[in-house]
Amino acid sequence: MKEPLSLNIINYNKEHKNAAIRSSSLYKKNKKILFVWYIHNLASLRSSYLIKYVFLWEMDRKVLGELKDDYRLILEKIRQGKAHHIHQYQHKNLTLCPKHGGTFKNPSDRKSKTTQPFSSTPAEVRAFRLKSSYMNSVIRRYLAKEHPGSLSEFVPAKK
Repeated sequence: MKEPLSLNIINYNKEHKNAAIRSSSLYKKNKKILFVWYIHNLASLRSSYLIKYVFLWEMDRKVLGELKDDYRLILEKIRQGKAHHIHQYQHKNLTLCPKHGGTFKNPSDRKSKTTQPFSSTPAEVRAFRLKSSYMNSVIRRYLAKEHPGSLSEFVPAKK
C-alpha cells in the first residue's frame, strides 16, 4: 500500500464531547469500509485496472483497541485548545491530515480554517487518517486470513 487512508473530516467542536471512540464520528462513519485493491497501471484507463481483492473491513474490538490511544491523544489536544498543534508524527496508527488543498498558510483564505473549542486560534480543516503502516497491517491480516500465499505481494522487500 503506498498511501494512507483519509476518512471523515473532524468537527473539533463536536468531537471533543465524546467519552470514547465508539461514540466518535470516526467510528460512526467508518465502522465498515469496503476495500477494493487494484493494480495501478498508468498505461491503462482506471476503469480497466485489474481488481485483485475486495473485502469488508470492520472496526471491531481489536481495531478499536489499536486506534483508541491515538484517538485519546487527538481529543486531549482539542480539549486543551491546541487542535492547531496536532501533527501526524505524534500518533502511531490514527492521525489527522489536512483537507484544504495547501491553502492554510494563506491568511486570507477562510475555507482552510475552522473554529475549535477552548481557543480563539483557528485550526486547519482536517480529516481522520489511517497511516500507511497501519493500512499495510490491515492488508497483511486480510491476506494471511483469506489468501495465505499472497502475502508477499504486499510486503515490501527490506533493504
